[in-house]
Amino acid sequence: SETAVEFSKDSISRQLETVARLISTRRCRGVEREVFYVKSGGWDTHDDMNRRLGKNFEELDESLTSFVKELKDLGMFEDVVMVMHSDFGRTLTPNSRGGSDHGWGGNSFVIGGAVKGGRIIGKYPGDLTDSGPLNLGRGRVLPTTSYESVWNAIALWFGVKEDDLGEVLPNRQSFAGNLFSLEDIFHNGEDANSTKTNGETCSVEQLQKTCRYDDDEDGWTPYGRAGRYGGYGNSGITNMAAFLLLIVGIIALCSIATCCWRRSAEKRRREAFAPPEVIL
Repeated sequence: SETAVEFSKDSISRQLETVARLISTRRCRGVEREVFYVKSGGWDTHDDMNRRLGKNFEELDESLTSFVKELKDLGMFEDVVMVMHSDFGRTLTPNSRGGSDHGWGGNSFVIGGAVKGGRIIGKYPGDLTDSGPLNLGRGRVLPTTSYESVWNAIALWFGVKEDDLGEVLPNRQSFAGNLFSLEDIFHNGEDANSTKTNGETCSVEQLQKTCRYDDDEDGWTPYGRAGRYGGYGNSGITNMAAFLLLIVGIIALCSIATCCWRRSAEKRRREAFAPPEVIL
């Protein structure tokens, strides 16, 4: 299906546009919850950091603005959570090439209609000087908040039961005193409700724009689930070096990790009128 909002042509915008198109067909496909991974590269700024970072931020800001507008138009903003993560932070001091090098601690963000926004949660370093207790040298900051802290709340919101969190987050108990609750991140402190299909149907032509028919599963499958156009690229929740893991359906968990973009694949997509690939 077409989007109400016009997205830009950069990589992250096109990926988010595809996610939005898939969300719009959620009732046709009879899904309750989905997870989408999208990736944005170019953040490993060992040189020319000011120029490169400014350009990246502009693209990211524009793509997120379009995506949020589209979600609101679909009436799905309250049911989508976007989580950004990177696999490492940056040094706070520059190198000789006007860039920064690999660090440890860094910042992440969470966006969604159900999220208590406009706040910094976690512990911000009180001393960023060379003598600061969290500074390991060159501004490589020791993290004080684990990935498990954030994912603990998001997994609960996604519908994971308390008793199952240890299986979903096996290192969770190592940070037992530093885990965010539903109330810490979400307005109502409750998990999301399942999306109901209500028997809604759509035409084959609508489905063909975002899905293919899978004879083995005897049903419609979004493009990319079976690697229709080749490799999967880099994946993994903690390797979201670029951006945004999206959990969608009623819940889109958004953070960052993987879409494979190739020119030849793009050409085949255009010829087949298929959307860009999203790995589910």
